[in-house]
Amino acid sequence: MRRALVLALVLSLAGCASKAVSGTSPSRPAGSAPSRASAPPTGSARGQTAPDFTLTSLDGETVHLSALKGQPVFLDFWATWCPPCRDSLPETAKLSREYRDAGLKVYAVNVGEKPDIVARYLAAAKIEVPVLLDIDEQASKGYQFDGLPSFFVLDQDHVIQLRLTGWGSRGPGIIRQALKAMGVEPKS
Repeated sequence: MRRALVLALVLSLAGCASKAVSGTSPSRPAGSAPSRASAPPTGSARGQTAPDFTLTSLDGETVHLSALKGQPVFLDFWATWCPPCRDSLPETAKLSREYRDAGLKVYAVNVGEKPDIVARYLAAAKIEVPVLLDIDEQASKGYQFDGLPSFFVLDQDHVIQLRLTGWGSRGPGIIRQALKAMGVEPKS
């Protein structure tokens, strides 16, 4: 019993997520054409086609992931109550600014919170980033992550090239490495 309590305490202090990086290299070399004969199955693992979703942005715009085919996409699933998410969100905003001219679409997908809560948090934190609202958490369920924040780097065909759950000092480098392997680099 005592061991279980200690374990529960350690896990609760670890933050919102504790999973390590899985899959940091692309499923095919940068610049190579995807096989049209058999598209990867839809799923949430590296090498699979990302599940489609339709979400509303904080600005009221409807965003269909499938409408972004042909463009690489970075998704950051987060919540205002999650300390590691609050640490990583400024980096997501930075990615959005740095890679905008490179064609990368960056979205911070808020999981399960009302728009007014999200808007107040972003204003107080002075963070500007495109936000999609997954209020009913249906889009998030398709990505089958077990902690926040969770990040997905999708190539132009929306095949998952990187899946990362949790946040630490290595996160920004790992994300940039995956983008570079896809040929996506910030414009100077």
